[in-house]
Amino acid sequence: MSNSLLSIVIPCFNRHDLITQCLDSVVSDARSMVQVVLVDDGSDPPLADVVSSYLRETDILIVQHNRGRGAALRSGLLAATGKFSMIMDSDDDFVEDSLNIICQDLERLDSELVGAVYGVVDHRTGSLSCALPEGQRCTLLSLRADHHVTGDLKEVILTPVVKRSLYPDPGHERRVPTSYIWAGVSRDGEVLVRDVGVINHRYLPDGMTDSIRALKASSPQFLVSTHVRIAAAPSNCYRSAIFRMRHCIQAYSVKGAVPTMAERADLVMSLGRTRVWVFHALGRIMAVGRRF
Repeated sequence: MSNSLLSIVIPCFNRHDLITQCLDSVVSDARSMVQVVLVDDGSDPPLADVVSSYLRETDILIVQHNRGRGAALRSGLLAATGKFSMIMDSDDDFVEDSLNIICQDLERLDSELVGAVYGVVDHRTGSLSCALPEGQRCTLLSLRADHHVTGDLKEVILTPVVKRSLYPDPGHERRVPTSYIWAGVSRDGEVLVRDVGVINHRYLPDGMTDSIRALKASSPQFLVSTHVRIAAAPSNCYRSAIFRMRHCIQAYSVKGAVPTMAERADLVMSLGRTRVWVFHALGRIMAVGRRF
């Protein structure tokens, strides 16, 4: 591990103008404690000439053939050496002074917590994507399942915990939901919840939000695995039985993939054989009318 407090991992494919805006926002009194890990996922032309002036000695630029966001993000998180890691996209930029707020929170974070979670600001409206229960201590899954938080969030998690929760090499699948990681992180402990918007996010026409159906259809197996990981999470990760049931059904409703034998065993261990059989049937019925 380096002396950096925070590693900011940014996978990027092209978007040369946006990545400079993103990096230009990494301004903080604590910049010397921040490491940028930028993954150029086969951009044409390469990003190196565009971003070199923004990178410092402790920063990392990874250049790889285009394999999609899943592989690029994995490469960046594996390379991160800061105490904590957070993920940004090329169409994100920091809200003014928010990086200082994050670093200050991390420096005084309770040692029993694995990180902190913050809000995301919609660049079009200037509004938070959702309200968060300020000061709450809970797992990332509990935040969604028990506190009913929806919308984009910005998670900042201890780097070793992120690496333990990271998915395997995605192979030909180009997208892996980051929820796969956060479901694993929830097994390690709770986070501090801050009702503060730290990131401006642009919802671009060619971005992940608008392309999500096509991305899900092209990467079904990791979508299934994500639903399984959430449904089979230990009971101390979250309480909601409905949330667990819903994700089990969704795991069987994805077109083009089904849970592996090991994943089915995890579901049975968590929910019981009869319930999994029923949810399996419901999921396959739902799959008939779905595009992905």
